[in-house]
Amino acid sequence: LGTPFIPWQRYVADVLGEVDPRTGIRVYRFALVTLMRQGGKTTWVITEKATRALDTTTPQLIHFAAQDGIEAKKKWLKHAKFIKRSPLGRRLIDGTPTTSNGKEVLEWDNGSSEIPLSGAEGSGHGDTVNLGVITEAFAHKDSRYIDTIEPAMNNDPDAQLLRESTQGTAESIYLNELTAEYTARE
Repeated sequence: LGTPFIPWQRYVADVLGEVDPRTGIRVYRFALVTLMRQGGKTTWVITEKATRALDTTTPQLIHFAAQDGIEAKKKWLKHAKFIKRSPLGRRLIDGTPTTSNGKEVLEWDNGSSEIPLSGAEGSGHGDTVNLGVITEAFAHKDSRYIDTIEPAMNNDPDAQLLRESTQGTAESIYLNELTAEYTARE
């Protein structure tokens, strides 16, 4: 993408990209990255999505969620513009995403695609998801995106679900429960 990683981004990308040499499957299916504001999460997210879309022998479907459907589409368009201006922009079909309401898609020349989730009931249902990305998890009051993405990953043993956020507040119910769960594992 033309933007070098800072050390934490390189470390997280290396860990999440780790593959079991016996199976060829990524070692980590789920990830949670929490970091202060303006720490480089967006660059990391864009890179993870682009890498997954292109570093594959079969087309990948990527679902992208943010605070809500409006924010998901705004961030998704911002990410697409960033990619378009980078050397990877030549790998996009038509160079721009399709933005028709309800039919948003960013398509790559190898058949991979990314769609932003609206947050509405039924959004994202029906397809096998290879990579799910949930950004700004602090803003989520429930697990609706998880309830959509995680079951859609069942048919791909190599699927991953990546979640990122700044630390939230007492009202960040989903993120607080998730952080407590991950902390208890340590």
